[in-house]
Amino acid sequence: MRATHIKQFDLNLKRRFDPVNCTLDDFRSCDAPMRQCLELAWRVASTELPILILGESGTGKTMLARAMHNSSSRTGKPFVAFNAAALSETLLDSQLFGHEKGAFTGAHKRIKGKFELAHGGTLFIDEIADMSPPAQAKILRAAEYGEFERLGSEILRKADVRLISATHLTREQLLDLGFRRDLLFRLGGVTLTIPPLRLRPYDLPFLVAAEVIIYFAQIGVIHGIVDFLLRNVKVVFQRFAVTALGHKNVPQRYSGREVFGCVACAPVELKLFEDGQQVVAKGRPLARDQVER
Repeated sequence: MRATHIKQFDLNLKRRFDPVNCTLDDFRSCDAPMRQCLELAWRVASTELPILILGESGTGKTMLARAMHNSSSRTGKPFVAFNAAALSETLLDSQLFGHEKGAFTGAHKRIKGKFELAHGGTLFIDEIADMSPPAQAKILRAAEYGEFERLGSEILRKADVRLISATHLTREQLLDLGFRRDLLFRLGGVTLTIPPLRLRPYDLPFLVAAEVIIYFAQIGVIHGIVDFLLRNVKVVFQRFAVTALGHKNVPQRYSGREVFGCVACAPVELKLFEDGQQVVAKGRPLARDQVER
C-alpha cells in the first residue's frame, strides 16, 4: 500500500469512528430492534421533528443524537449537549436560557444559555425526567415557539433550534413521575428506543473490532488491520468471555460493560450464544492476578 493511500486510509478511519463527527452511516447492528431504531433515525434525521430517545444509561443516546445531527441539514452548525440531572431550578434556568449580570448571587456577568448557543443547530437535553415543573413549562414554550427569556431579563429572545431529548425511563414512567403530558407529546415527535447491549450480544464483536481499528489508527498501524480482525478478534473475544466466568456479577446475557474489569468470585454458569444456539458453560473462580493479566 502506498504512503499516500495509507495516509488517506488513516484519515478515513479516524473520521469514521470519531464520536464527534460520526453519522448514521457509521452505525451497524445485527439486532432487529436496533436496526429498526436506526432505520427510523434515518427517516427522521433530515426532518425538523423533535426526537425523544429512550434507553438505559450507557446505551449511546448522546452518540445517536450527535449522529442524527451530523446526518441532517443542520450538520456543520452547533450541536449543544446538556444534562439536566441533579441541577437546581435556578441553575437549570441559567444553563438553558442564560442570565443577565446580577440575576442571582454569583452572576457577575451576562451568560448565554444553551438555547442561544445552539441557534441554527441542535440542542440535546439528556435526563429530562429530572427537570422541575417550572423548567418544563419554559421548555414547552421554547419548543413550541422558539421563544425564551434570560434569567433576570424581560426581553423575549428567539432561537432556531432542533430539540433532541433523552431519558433512561419509559414514557409511562415519566408520566407516573408527574412529567407534563403536553411537553412529552411535544418533545416526542418521534420516539427512538435503543435496546441495551446485553439484549443484542451479536453486536459485541463489531464494537470490539471498532475499538481495535480506532486504536490502530491512532498509533499509525495500518497494514493488515482487516485481516487481523477477521482472523483474531472473534476468537480473542470468545476466549475472554469464557475466562471471565469466575465473576459472580457477569449476567447471563452480558452487556460487556459488566465483564471488563471483572474480579474473581464464586463459580457461575453462563449462557453463551453461538450461531443462534444457546451454549451453557461452567467456569471456575479466577485469581485476581489472572483476571488482571
